[in-house]
Amino acid sequence: MLQPIRYLLDRPLCFRPERKLAGSDLHRRINRALQGTRNNEAERALRHWVIARRIGMGTRTPQGTRAFALLASVIETCRKRSVSPWPYLAEVIRQRRKGLPAPPMPAPVAAA
Repeated sequence: MLQPIRYLLDRPLCFRPERKLAGSDLHRRINRALQGTRNNEAERALRHWVIARRIGMGTRTPQGTRAFALLASVIETCRKRSVSPWPYLAEVIRQRRKGLPAPPMPAPVAAA
């Protein structure tokens, strides 16, 4: 009686799909639960940008898509750092028109 059971247990996982599925299903559920806690903040930050893109009917060119994504990234980063994005974007435009590299992102404002 123990011999057939031992044979099944000693087989590699690729020959035991029922064991593999059960383990990977549990692993997938744990990862999905953890991902929800890790990813929710990022998804909420992107939500209004996705809505804005839909309202604006998207972009027409790959360059427009890249510009939209870069602006969204800069604005969100500045918001996270409690810094207004507009003076920084004005400075970037001013520097790039002169042919100079863009200045670094502003540092986070220290909490008072």
